[in-house]
Amino acid sequence: MKVKTQRQHGFTLIELMVVIAIIGIITAVALPMYQKYIAKTQFTRVVYELTVARTNINSILSQGNQPTLEPDKEGSLTAQGTFYEYIGLDKDKPQSDLIYNPHIIENAQGNFESLEVTFNQKAVPSLQNVKLRLSIINNEWKCVYNPSANDQWDQSLNVQNCELQT
Repeated sequence: MKVKTQRQHGFTLIELMVVIAIIGIITAVALPMYQKYIAKTQFTRVVYELTVARTNINSILSQGNQPTLEPDKEGSLTAQGTFYEYIGLDKDKPQSDLIYNPHIIENAQGNFESLEVTFNQKAVPSLQNVKLRLSIINNEWKCVYNPSANDQWDQSLNVQNCELQT
């Protein structure tokens, strides 16, 4: 008489549980790293989007005119007798989906001093409501950020050449 041996087909329940546990551990480690990567990428992206505006602002200032975020003001006279020139960043409809409330800050004489934006709710939680400002001081540009409105800010998100506002 022949005895039939039954061969195992597939995986056992224990083997499947071990694989699921390993996947869970890898996910638990990788997800925060991925979220930090996304946040740093978004921060860097907005800095470089503003750098494009900075180039336009340099051109406008070199011609003795005043930059504006309002396309309708293009070509109209300022209080100083110069002309407004649109920088390509609309205050009501910014092209970036990560910012809102872009505005120009002027000095006491009414001249351009800074361009400031705020990260909106589409940004990762650690960037929401963080203010980012590009200022020109003595013909040199400076990038400054202010995370005071965000309690989830992570200091490691800082990009090169951008400082914490003190």
